[in-house]
Amino acid sequence: MRVKVGGLSYIHNEPIFHNLKNSEIEVIRDEPSNIARMFINDEVHLAFIPITYALDLCNELYVIPSITIHSRGKVLSVILLSKHKELPKRLTILAYRETTVAFQALKYLLKSKGYEVRTVKDEIDLSRLNDYLKTHDALLLIGDLALKAVCRGYEPVIDVGEFWTLETKLPLVYVVLVVKKDFANKHKKLVSTVSNKLLQNLKRSLNRIDMIIDRVLSKYPELNREVIRKYYTYAIKYFYSKDVNDAIKYFSKNCLKINSDLVINWNLI
Repeated sequence: MRVKVGGLSYIHNEPIFHNLKNSEIEVIRDEPSNIARMFINDEVHLAFIPITYALDLCNELYVIPSITIHSRGKVLSVILLSKHKELPKRLTILAYRETTVAFQALKYLLKSKGYEVRTVKDEIDLSRLNDYLKTHDALLLIGDLALKAVCRGYEPVIDVGEFWTLETKLPLVYVVLVVKKDFANKHKKLVSTVSNKLLQNLKRSLNRIDMIIDRVLSKYPELNREVIRKYYTYAIKYFYSKDVNDAIKYFSKNCLKINSDLVINWNLI
């Protein structure tokens, strides 16, 4: 059986899938909302989806803890830009339409500091950042869009990953690998095999980081090599640990106001 794996089209997914050659795995990459929709509709069997979607679907899925995308401090790819050196206590934030985790985390942190926050989600054109900043107090950028802004010399007023860890003493979890419970229960060995192949491919890629950087720069020549090296080497994290689980529970309770029964299934790795 050929397993369909939904991956994200962002740079942080590149080491997971780079040069992955396996007859058992078909990879489909797209934006987070599309991959989540495909997972819900059973168009993919395993998927990397934002933790917000996973928590919403917690009764239907298992989290496979082999790969968990998170940060423990400055992350570079989740940033707030502003025309203000100090944010006003009442502010309007324009957020990139695909953001869910950073959107919820930042709202929670700012409100805990006494800010009144109004947010608008929309498409954001990199060439118009200065125009957006004329009509909004701040811009919330994520993923490749944020990295491109950093490489263009934009200085964030807040790195959301850094802000989160300073305030909560926990990592900020962005993306988890999930599988529907029904599929996993029927195909436990196959799911375990596929998740392990993804993990081993990730480890190989991280040991050949210059190859990954070359691949990224061939796709996005406007990016800066040293920024991307810093991103892969220090900023973005991939491997599960106990405080990742603590962070998911904290995010669920405080940002989404739910007590999740998300199941971390160690038998699938």
